[in-house]
Amino acid sequence: LVDVRGGKVLVAPSDIRLKMFTGPLAGPFREVGWFDASEVESVSEDGSMLAFIDAAGTARTQAGYAQFYRKGDQPATLFGRGYRFAIMPDASAMIVVASATQIQRVPIGVGSPSTIPTPDLAQIVTSDRVALAWSGKYLVVRAAKAKSPMQLYRVELANGNVTPIPGNHVGRHPISP
Repeated sequence: LVDVRGGKVLVAPSDIRLKMFTGPLAGPFREVGWFDASEVESVSEDGSMLAFIDAAGTARTQAGYAQFYRKGDQPATLFGRGYRFAIMPDASAMIVVASATQIQRVPIGVGSPSTIPTPDLAQIVTSDRVALAWSGKYLVVRAAKAKSPMQLYRVELANGNVTPIPGNHVGRHPISP
């Protein structure tokens, strides 16, 4: 911001950094972040693995954000690209919103990604966090059918069946696993 009337300049830097820490509730904590904008997307059921993106978007491409996971003290591992994602409860795979029309199951380790069919959905919101059920059987996403408004849907991971969740859900959805 520049005030030229008085010949003075006001500088207000904007330096936002996101950090990740781990440790018991009582502490001590230690930083486990990667880059300067690590944003946690999901934590495994046993707490031994976390998944995150570089929220600054420096590694973002047309295929989405660079997605990482980290097990314990091991260095972070790049496992793919996409938008929002969550770790399956058994930490065997990630469920990834790969695009506005595609949800994938991406194995951690050996294997190839597979698409979860959602032919009833015309558009999936890529900015909402993925709410994955603790059972690992379904997830909740905000999406729309063709020529319909956005609403919440429960997606069964085994077959891609979608069930609308009644109610008026505006903005980011307040759903927890």
